[in-house]
Amino acid sequence: MTGTGLRVVLSDAATTDPDTQDPNERVQDFDLQVLANGLWAAGAEAVAINGVRLTATSAIRTAGSAVHVDLVPLSSPYTVEAIGDPAQLQTRLAQSSAGTHLASLRSMYRIGVQLKSVHELELPGSGQVTLRYARVPEGTDLGVLEEPAADESSAPQPTSPAQGAAGDAAGTPAGKDL
Repeated sequence: MTGTGLRVVLSDAATTDPDTQDPNERVQDFDLQVLANGLWAAGAEAVAINGVRLTATSAIRTAGSAVHVDLVPLSSPYTVEAIGDPAQLQTRLAQSSAGTHLASLRSMYRIGVQLKSVHELELPGSGQVTLRYARVPEGTDLGVLEEPAADESSAPQPTSPAQGAAGDAAGTPAGKDL
């Protein structure tokens, strides 16, 4: 898919020793989830992270020190591209909770946040999507399921028509006077 859009680059805070870096100063899966959802809400027609196109079933998760998008390991900097009206995307993103989140990443955790309008973006296809569905085996009766018969001598009896077999609204078991 091609068109105008917005490019957002998130990068881990600068550090001299990555092994001792505060985890909060690294871009995390949650940060990318918030940004992607914020872009969708702002009117994006398509979104990709480091060239991996997002779909309705995409997963953004952390595994070890890497963020995975649809099981593809990615590393900082994370380039998030969204196709849509760049001015609208930037304005709506800034006014949303996602914009507030990006501002706090920048100010509190020193995470790099760069936004840029792009005249021509080209996002990859989403790859092969496997649709998941269930099938009822042939010959299966889809009629009303009947509950197993209970021993009538031990079954609770309603004390009033309002209580019915399930008990009253206050949670009193059926057939029990408290």
